[in-house]
Amino acid sequence: MGPKTNFSIDELSEKLAILITDHLEAVSIVEPLVIVDLFYHYADWYLPLVSYITIGGLEKSLASPGGFAIYEQKVGPIQLDHRPLDEQMDQLMELEWSQQGLPDMGRRMIRKTAAILNQTRLWGRVITHDLFGAYAADGTIEGHSLEEWEEILTACGITKEQQAAWKHLGFFSGYEQA
Repeated sequence: MGPKTNFSIDELSEKLAILITDHLEAVSIVEPLVIVDLFYHYADWYLPLVSYITIGGLEKSLASPGGFAIYEQKVGPIQLDHRPLDEQMDQLMELEWSQQGLPDMGRRMIRKTAAILNQTRLWGRVITHDLFGAYAADGTIEGHSLEEWEEILTACGITKEQQAAWKHLGFFSGYEQA
């Protein structure tokens, strides 16, 4: 049986963004969110483990010696109830493994999900800070250099200006320009 043809990366990305927002809203976060981290496992599973950092967590991380906020002081992961997306996630994996070359449909889908979270700012349902940004990365194989982070963040819809603000605050201390 071949992959179903009615699959839509856009539709799945939007549904996943809404599901993530639902779960973040249910946590009742009281401080403005700065980062939403969607950790996925490349070419294996794209339902992310969702972690986040608030402005208070960011301030604490930036005040600690040698800390860089993109990894420290995050809360989570929040386990998502994936049941509403099971069928589409299965279709994604079928398509992912039926394509020629390196699988990238899942990566495109999860980064589009992050871009939707950035564009909508969680639909105003969760308080976000001016520095807010969501990104999707598999930290086991990517995000090991500043250049890789720039590529990831750009693909997730985080502007160059936003990236510059994050760099200025020290989000990427410890990474050297190649």
